[in-house]
Amino acid sequence: MDAVCISEEAGARKPEPAMFLEAVRRCGGLRDGGQAWMVGDSAVNDIGGGQAAELRTVWIDRATTWPQDLPQPDHQVPDARAAIDLLGRLGTRRFTA
Repeated sequence: MDAVCISEEAGARKPEPAMFLEAVRRCGGLRDGGQAWMVGDSAVNDIGGGQAAELRTVWIDRATTWPQDLPQPDHQVPDARAAIDLLGRLGTRRFTA
């Protein structure tokens, strides 16, 4: 784990973009033109907040349907193991959850 980002310390809560940007900062920022990812199971707090912070997103759907009124995540997977496998296949080194 590169860093821990707690809302009370960051001064922002999900889905506020500031929360996600602080997590990225604590992980060393976007080095070498990399892309940060948000992985989570909340369509609004995790994925919506990640999108607002301009992060790529992976939604852990836990056998539920994506809300039709929200922008789609970049990827959708059934569980955390599948998210880790996906990011590994994509060559992603850093993500937040």
